Amino acid sequence: MTTKPKPYFGEKDSQIEQDSLVAFGIKLYSRYGKADEMAEMLEFASEVAMLDVADAVKEVFYNSKICICNFEFTRDELDEKTKNKILLAAAKTISAFDWFDEWWHNGYPDSFGYCSVNYFD
Repeated sequence: MTTKPKPYFGEKDSQIEQDSLVAFGIKLYSRYGKADEMAEMLEFASEVAMLDVADAVKEVFYNSKICICNFEFTRDELDEKTKNKILLAAAKTISAFDWFDEWWHNGYPDSFGYCSVNYFD
Protein backbone atom coordinates (compact mmCIF):
# COMPACT_ATOMS: atom_id res chain seq x y z
CA MET A 1 0.00 0.00 0.00
CA THR A 2 1.39 3.36 -0.99
CA THR A 3 0.69 6.58 0.79
CA LYS A 4 -0.15 9.68 -1.17
CA PRO A 5 2.52 12.34 -0.54
CA LYS A 6 1.45 15.33 1.50
CA PRO A 7 0.71 18.35 -0.66
CA TYR A 8 2.82 21.34 0.36
CA PHE A 9 1.94 24.04 -2.13
CA GLY A 10 -1.80 24.54 -1.78
CA GLU A 11 -3.03 27.80 -0.25
CA LYS A 12 -3.54 26.36 3.23
CA ASP A 13 -1.04 23.47 3.13
CA SER A 14 1.51 23.76 5.92
CA GLN A 15 5.15 23.45 4.87
CA ILE A 16 6.71 23.55 8.33
CA GLU A 17 5.72 21.75 11.52
CA GLN A 18 6.11 24.75 13.79
CA ASP A 19 4.14 27.74 12.48
CA SER A 20 5.38 30.03 15.26
CA LEU A 21 8.58 30.52 17.21
CA VAL A 22 10.51 33.16 19.11
CA ALA A 23 13.77 34.51 17.69
CA PHE A 24 15.78 37.33 19.27
CA GLY A 25 12.87 37.89 21.67
CA ILE A 26 10.36 38.42 18.83
CA LYS A 27 7.39 36.08 18.27
CA LEU A 28 7.25 35.02 14.61
CA TYR A 29 4.05 33.51 13.27
CA SER A 30 2.94 32.30 9.81
CA ARG A 31 -0.83 31.81 9.39
CA TYR A 32 -0.51 28.73 7.16
CA GLY A 33 3.00 27.60 8.19
CA LYS A 34 4.77 28.66 4.98
CA ALA A 35 8.52 27.98 4.93
CA ASP A 36 9.44 31.05 2.86
CA GLU A 37 7.49 33.34 5.20
CA MET A 38 9.22 31.92 8.27
CA ALA A 39 12.61 32.25 6.56
CA GLU A 40 11.93 35.93 5.84
CA MET A 41 10.79 36.58 9.40
CA LEU A 42 13.89 34.87 10.82
CA GLU A 43 16.10 37.05 8.61
CA PHE A 44 14.15 40.12 9.76
CA ALA A 45 14.54 39.19 13.44
CA SER A 46 18.27 38.71 12.97
CA GLU A 47 18.58 42.03 11.15
CA VAL A 48 16.72 44.07 13.80
CA ALA A 49 18.82 42.38 16.49
CA MET A 50 22.01 43.41 14.68
CA LEU A 51 20.61 46.95 14.41
CA ASP A 52 19.91 46.85 18.19
CA VAL A 53 16.15 47.46 17.87
CA ALA A 54 14.78 43.94 18.43
CA ASP A 55 13.39 45.05 21.79
CA ALA A 56 11.01 47.41 19.92
CA VAL A 57 9.36 44.54 17.99
CA LYS A 58 6.95 42.33 19.90
CA GLU A 59 5.51 40.14 17.14
CA VAL A 60 5.74 39.57 13.40
CA PHE A 61 2.73 37.92 11.76
CA TYR A 62 2.79 36.79 8.13
CA ASN A 63 -0.80 36.58 6.96
CA SER A 64 -0.45 33.85 4.35
CA LYS A 65 -4.05 34.36 3.27
CA ILE A 66 -3.36 37.86 1.89
CA CYS A 67 0.44 37.58 1.45
CA ILE A 68 1.34 40.44 3.79
CA CYS A 69 3.44 40.65 6.92
CA ASN A 70 2.40 42.75 9.92
CA PHE A 71 4.42 44.03 12.85
CA GLU A 72 3.37 44.60 16.44
CA PHE A 73 5.63 46.85 18.47
CA THR A 74 6.41 46.83 22.18
CA ARG A 75 5.66 50.53 22.53
CA ASP A 76 2.83 52.70 21.22
CA GLU A 77 5.26 55.33 19.96
CA LEU A 78 8.61 54.60 18.34
CA ASP A 79 11.22 57.30 17.83
CA GLU A 80 12.17 58.04 14.20
CA LYS A 81 15.60 56.44 14.47
CA THR A 82 14.10 53.16 15.72
CA LYS A 83 11.33 53.22 13.10
CA ASN A 84 13.87 53.82 10.34
CA LYS A 85 16.04 50.91 11.47
CA ILE A 86 13.04 48.57 11.61
CA LEU A 87 11.87 49.76 8.18
CA LEU A 88 15.36 49.21 6.77
CA ALA A 89 15.40 45.65 8.14
CA ALA A 90 11.91 44.93 6.82
CA ALA A 91 12.64 46.33 3.35
CA LYS A 92 15.79 44.20 3.20
CA THR A 93 14.24 40.90 4.39
CA ILE A 94 10.44 40.81 4.05
CA SER A 95 8.98 40.58 0.54
CA ALA A 96 5.56 42.08 1.43
CA PHE A 97 4.62 44.01 4.57
CA ASP A 98 2.30 46.65 5.97
CA TRP A 99 4.18 49.67 7.28
CA PHE A 100 1.76 51.96 9.12
CA ASP A 101 -1.02 51.35 6.56
CA GLU A 102 1.28 51.50 3.56
CA TRP A 103 2.03 48.22 1.78
CA TRP A 104 5.62 47.56 0.76
CA HIS A 105 6.73 44.93 -1.75
CA ASN A 106 10.29 43.90 -2.56
CA GLY A 107 11.75 46.82 -0.61
CA TYR A 108 9.50 49.60 -1.99
CA PRO A 109 6.12 51.15 -1.19
CA ASP A 110 3.43 49.71 -3.46
CA SER A 111 -0.15 50.75 -4.03
CA PHE A 112 -1.09 47.87 -6.34
CA GLY A 113 -1.24 44.93 -3.94
CA TYR A 114 0.72 41.83 -4.87
CA CYS A 115 0.58 38.21 -3.87
CA SER A 116 3.30 35.78 -4.85
CA VAL A 117 1.36 32.65 -3.93
CA ASN A 118 1.18 30.07 -6.70
CA TYR A 119 -1.79 27.73 -6.74
CA PHE A 120 -1.35 24.25 -8.21
CA ASP A 121 -4.96 23.06 -8.10
